[in-house]
Amino acid sequence: IGRVLAQRDVLIDPQRPTLVGLRPIDTTARLTAGSLLLAAGAPLAPGHDAGHVTSACLSGVLDQWIGLGLLANGPERIGEIISAASPVRGTRIDVEVVSPVFFDPQGERLRG
Repeated sequence: IGRVLAQRDVLIDPQRPTLVGLRPIDTTARLTAGSLLLAAGAPLAPGHDAGHVTSACLSGVLDQWIGLGLLANGPERIGEIISAASPVRGTRIDVEVVSPVFFDPQGERLRG
């Protein structure tokens, strides 16, 4: 069940936005949900975005803002520095694309 739907062109497209973690380069910068993800230095103009920030929060463990986003070719871009721009708030910050698992990625603490 679901094999037919899973084979739809939009779901197997390698350009499809996938979930990534986002960590601001400036640890004091606030990341906001709804920001557009752009290549570093790209203008904030229609058609230049590669994704968007879906959620953001202040991490008590990492002591900085972190976020999740949908980004075209996301897994291949881990380690890349991009910009998160909010046209509503008029802000733009540089973020690093990271794994969406920010804390205890091997599950060592969970299985302690």
